Amino acid sequence: MKKYAPLTIALLMLISINVLSQSDESRNQKTKVGVGLDLELANFNSYPRFPPTNIIFSIKPTNSIKIEPGFGFNTQKSDTNSDGDESDFRRLRLGLGGYWVISTKNVSPYIGIYTDYARLKYDYDSGTRNESGYQLRVGPAIGIQYNIVENFSIGGEFLILNKSEKYDSELTDEIREYTSSGWSTVSKLSFRFYF
Repeated sequence: MKKYAPLTIALLMLISINVLSQSDESRNQKTKVGVGLDLELANFNSYPRFPPTNIIFSIKPTNSIKIEPGFGFNTQKSDTNSDGDESDFRRLRLGLGGYWVISTKNVSPYIGIYTDYARLKYDYDSGTRNESGYQLRVGPAIGIQYNIVENFSIGGEFLILNKSEKYDSELTDEIREYTSSGWSTVSKLSFRFYF
């Protein structure tokens, strides 16, 4: 239990600061809804197969809670002149973040948890190679948003994510399976527009 004491004390201090910093008028605020982009700046994944940009829907039911579902996708078709082989790449990422926000007039630091799930599929017409797989990531996030104007903000976020991956690759008659798990760090630049 002693190893959790510093974390508990820090969390209680943040809650106290947040409660004291919010006025009665901000507690009666209606739910804010917004849309934005998350751009992954530094992603040390084993293989950069998944979309680094996500479209985010930001929901703030109160000044101190933020929920952000989002998605990213990438599709590509290509044709090779030398052998006439056509390839089809499809990638999709679905994510969800839940954050506790310390709201002030212009700057809003936050902490929370983030998770996402991604699928990929590569198909080649010649049938010489097909690949499919998934990636699941979950972990803590810490960030800060700066409100440039009332309805627009820019921010940065740092995440430490536990990652599980599985890929199946079919090369002619041979099927290979690749699995991995581990931790990775991710940095994001975010833009939000609130209605």
